[in-house]
Order: sequence, then C-alpha cells, then structure tokens
Amino acid sequence: MDEFLDLCRRLAERGTTAFLIDDLQWVDRSSVDLLGHLASALDDLPVLLLVTHEPVDGRRG
Repeated sequence: MDEFLDLCRRLAERGTTAFLIDDLQWVDRSSVDLLGHLASALDDLPVLLLVTHEPVDGRRG
C-alpha cells in the first residue's frame, strides 16, 4: 500500500490528478478502508477521488 500511496503522491505533485473508482457497491470492506486511508493521506494534494455506485437493494434514486 505504501508504494501505491507514493505513486499517487508523485502523480499529484505534477498537477491535479483524478482517480475514478467505478461500481463501489462491489468492493469488499478492506478496499473501502483503503480508499478512506488514501483520501485522508492525499488530503493536502490536488486530488479528485470520484466514486460511482448503484444501490444494491433494488431501489433507484
């Protein structure tokens, strides 16, 4: 994880960086925890973390 975080920091230091995570409803709990850690660790850099998901209970809206 440290290597990935270092890569993200290097990219963001070059300029605004966007990360897209699609279909968050299918990830496991440890991946959600990783995203939370990543968001906190990169809070001081120009990073956009865009996450999409769909409801899993059958409701739309």
